Amino acid sequence: MPNRYDRHWRSFPGHTRLKHAVLRAYLGAWARILLSRGQHETIWFVDGFAGRGRDDEGNPGSPLIACEIANEVNADFASRALRGRVRIVAVEWKRDNFAALRENLHDSPCEPLLYHNTINDQYRDILVMIGDAPALFFLDPWGVEDLSAEMIADMLSGERREVLVLFSEEGTHRLAGAVAAEPDEVDTAQSSLFSDDAAALTPRPPQSDYRDADEAILQDVFAGLWGLVQDTAARNPGMERESYLESYMAIQQRLGARYVLPMSIVDENDHHHYSLVHASKNGSAVVAMKEALNSAMNKRAQSIGPGFLENFHFASPGLSRVCDQIAQRFAGKNVRWQEKPAKGTVRRYALEETWALVPDLLDVKKILIDRGYATSTKPLTFAFPESSSDRAALE
Repeated sequence: MPNRYDRHWRSFPGHTRLKHAVLRAYLGAWARILLSRGQHETIWFVDGFAGRGRDDEGNPGSPLIACEIANEVNADFASRALRGRVRIVAVEWKRDNFAALRENLHDSPCEPLLYHNTINDQYRDILVMIGDAPALFFLDPWGVEDLSAEMIADMLSGERREVLVLFSEEGTHRLAGAVAAEPDEVDTAQSSLFSDDAAALTPRPPQSDYRDADEAILQDVFAGLWGLVQDTAARNPGMERESYLESYMAIQQRLGARYVLPMSIVDENDHHHYSLVHASKNGSAVVAMKEALNSAMNKRAQSIGPGFLENFHFASPGLSRVCDQIAQRFAGKNVRWQEKPAKGTVRRYALEETWALVPDLLDVKKILIDRGYATSTKPLTFAFPESSSDRAALE
């Protein structure tokens, strides 16, 4: 009977196809935005766990999707005599996978650089090669390969550096159970918090929807910071899984990210499998990611019906709190909404600095209007009082 790893490559499951849709939508937008500014002639996409490149049915995986987009962008810029090129780096350590990857990419016009290695052993040389150029690192591991806090911090060291990485709340929850059950047998200060020995301390559900590799994803990012995970969980009784994501986001910020956006990756039955976490230093990046996410989800929703976007609110603190945050940010000011998310507008701030996603914006706008902040409709402008207690004066 084939194992999960074999089934994955036989035909990508629904949640993997959704993850690829998000990557496709964002990578295209990311590349065109950065190259159109003319500040960089070359930008890089680094696939740290490239796999085989496609499944047995021919569906493209992340490295082929990246090369397809690079070819489109590079051809477009060349046709307009503009400088700008997307370069692709793909790293894969399993011998059979690497052989398949090389075969699947051998004739790609984007001329990807392929490394038969682990990303942990290869990334320093990649960073030297990239230099100061913008880069997006896609970290989607399968197995027990180590990903270190040092590596994530190094990848985010540049101003235009971004990381898109998987995070398993369920794997973290199982580790927490192991720590609680056998605290002396699980060394959370070591680099393999989800090692085979630690994972074995907690029984797995017989029909777990989570692949085995989830327990290894970004394990040692928690090294030395397990107290933060425990404290966050303690403040959220009954919502431990959600709190692990919250604490992970805080850790990403400690590693250098200013903007951290978690996205729920679900299957055709709306079952949450893991989170895809986008970490960056630039507000434009998180706005582009949210808009790309909306595009990918709308396309996906056409095939499985309405309501699919609601799955992305699993980690949201609620739109009322988002509106409170907006009112606090613009206290004492008159600010336009403006559908085009220009800098300084309410819409842009909601996308850049809050949890709000593109589908949330209509509700955010309605809540602000219902609270009495709207002062004109054309153009839509809000007047925010110095404090919430002054709201009555506007009503």
